[in-house]
Amino acid sequence: SFPPRRVMSYQREMFLKAPLLDGDSIESFALTLALMKKPDLKLPSDRSIQSINFNISEVEVIDFDEFNDPETESTVGSLIKGRIVLIGDVHNKYDIHPTAIDEEMPGIIVHAAAISTLLNEKPVKPLGRVWSILFIVVCVAIVTIADAYYTTKDDFRKGLGFLGIKGFILILMLFGGYALYIHFGIRSDFTYTITLFMFSLLIADLWFGFRTFLAEKNDKKKRQPL
Repeated sequence: SFPPRRVMSYQREMFLKAPLLDGDSIESFALTLALMKKPDLKLPSDRSIQSINFNISEVEVIDFDEFNDPETESTVGSLIKGRIVLIGDVHNKYDIHPTAIDEEMPGIIVHAAAISTLLNEKPVKPLGRVWSILFIVVCVAIVTIADAYYTTKDDFRKGLGFLGIKGFILILMLFGGYALYIHFGIRSDFTYTITLFMFSLLIADLWFGFRTFLAEKNDKKKRQPL
């Protein structure tokens, strides 16, 4: 039900239709059970793989012993009534998988999260590259405005101010990306965004330094006696 990967990623994906060796495909385990419970389930027509959203999953783990306990029989019955029930071993040390919220999640819980993602129709979606570039443009604009503000200040205050701004923007990216994932099911590529951000700031720093160099050079020319 899950795409094979050479390197296990914390961001887990699931097949909607799993490919077979003969070139055909079959509905995945998660999709089959989701359609049984919700036949009018809306599915994307252009993708066969979706990212699992572990933050919307409502998984209730019930011990096997509780099924044989007469005192909890009615409680267990009310918990599983009208719900999809998966039977498996959550303590199997050979069936654990790294996910975005747990480095050692039982495979049966991963399946439950995949089904829940389909039923809620809220897969994790990547943050579009356009939004990442727009964010970088805004950050560089902030740095440029700060440069204009600190032009008349001493170098120490200017350097300290830039350091604070860069640190604040990096923290904003990290915590903002976490909030996007948790609350909106949007995954941000930190590597791409931070790399582009640091490269942009490097270019900005080089430009500011070059501009300062030219200004000092012109100032020296003006001071030279005729």
